[in-house]
Amino acid sequence: MLKATAGGGGRGIRVVTSDDELTDAFERTREEAVRAFGNGVVFLERLVTGARHVEVQVIADGQGTAWALGVRDCSVQRRNQKVIEESSSPVLDEEQMNDLKTSAERLALAVDYCGAATVEFLYHPGNAALPSSR
Repeated sequence: MLKATAGGGGRGIRVVTSDDELTDAFERTREEAVRAFGNGVVFLERLVTGARHVEVQVIADGQGTAWALGVRDCSVQRRNQKVIEESSSPVLDEEQMNDLKTSAERLALAVDYCGAATVEFLYHPGNAALPSSR
């Protein structure tokens, strides 16, 4: 899929299913991004279907401490826009949620983040492997 780097609200996303579609999809995504966000930069990302969209809210102080506040499932969507956020995720067990929270904290610390952020994950029920907390 093509996605606008400045995208949001489900805008600036195009699914591309063949090489023949790429040029037209690129132009349309870029133009939409310029109109909606003032920025036409797009990137190509692997399309994952059947996955759950799971988010972790994290707060970091920029001085070596980060706290993951919880895990929420944002899989109920319409046109790539979240409709419902459910906390906690109905498909993850306690250990998986702890692994996600640990991974979100580690990410914030690795980039010396300071502030509140949302770290997004895709969980595919057919592939139960989640980020390792090691």
